Amino acid sequence: MKDLRKYIIKIKPTSGLILSLIFLLAIFVMYFASLAQLGVKLMTAASNEAPAASRFGSMINMVGSFFYDLKVSPVYWRSLIALNNSIKFHYLGYHQINDVVIGKNGWLYYDSSGSISDYMGLSPYTDSELSDLLNSISARRHLLSQKGIPLLLVIAPNKETIYPEHLPDTIKKIHNLTRQDQLIEYLRSHSDIEILDLRDALRQAKIDRPTYYATDSHWNRYGAFIAYQEIMRKVSTYFPDVKPYPLSDFQITSSQTTGKDLTDMLLMREEFCDQSIEMTYKGQQPDSWSNARLPAALIYCDSFTDALEPFLPPHFSGLTKFKNTPFNPAVLEQNKPDIVIYMMVERAVSLYFIAR
Repeated sequence: MKDLRKYIIKIKPTSGLILSLIFLLAIFVMYFASLAQLGVKLMTAASNEAPAASRFGSMINMVGSFFYDLKVSPVYWRSLIALNNSIKFHYLGYHQINDVVIGKNGWLYYDSSGSISDYMGLSPYTDSELSDLLNSISARRHLLSQKGIPLLLVIAPNKETIYPEHLPDTIKKIHNLTRQDQLIEYLRSHSDIEILDLRDALRQAKIDRPTYYATDSHWNRYGAFIAYQEIMRKVSTYFPDVKPYPLSDFQITSSQTTGKDLTDMLLMREEFCDQSIEMTYKGQQPDSWSNARLPAALIYCDSFTDALEPFLPPHFSGLTKFKNTPFNPAVLEQNKPDIVIYMMVERAVSLYFIAR
């Protein structure tokens, strides 16, 4: 199937009909190849010296297993889906395949929870939703404040928020106000709750080097480092002993790699390339959890914390992470944190404070 996909990429079809015929041919080739294998197995079973009833029962089971395996076989269906996606991408001009938006210059975007609609300004929060968010956040902050624990809210921007220039021309801003803009303004107008807004820092940092992967829905290590610096600066307002390390303390290397998570969603990893950025501490790696004077942190987070996590240990006496987990007040007694940090991607804010 991979050879067939490579062949299709090279050909120059004159109409969608040719591609449709090739796709149907691929289905029949795979089907009859599997059918031929079944025939061999049936002939072997028929020539077995076992009793006729036993042989017949075995052959019936083989036929049933054949159709069941054909129905659920991940290899069979993944191959067909990959072929279908390759045709849509290379020849039919699709700008979106399922949840993956096909951008310019090899860039892909993740359209989940209405994130692209939000970028365009087409899915604002309702007044009721904003009120629910405020009430939920306020309740958690109140619970924490009773225990003397500060709450830090951090939003990791969607990739299209930082890199709109690679979006397809079909996706344009209709209204400038996004959900994050609404929430920040609503909290400012109705409370003293602040959200650590990383957008300006990441936009400035991308001038020097990429902060997000082209083919992944997440920021890269450098983008995570920029977020780490902003988070630690905010943490230092509560705990002055916490200071972020400067960029000059790290050796930065980059290398070419295959596509990332969005290409996996398309089953087209080998048809894309990306740039991987790694950062290593130049001197002796600071000890983790070595300073009891530093705060213990409890972090509620999603997958955006994965690239950020290696930078955190030297700044906390302990760190407990709850990934994609609903808030549970009992963990406060179990872990006794000095600070609670919520860090979630822009498109998932409602999931953390309304749906959970």
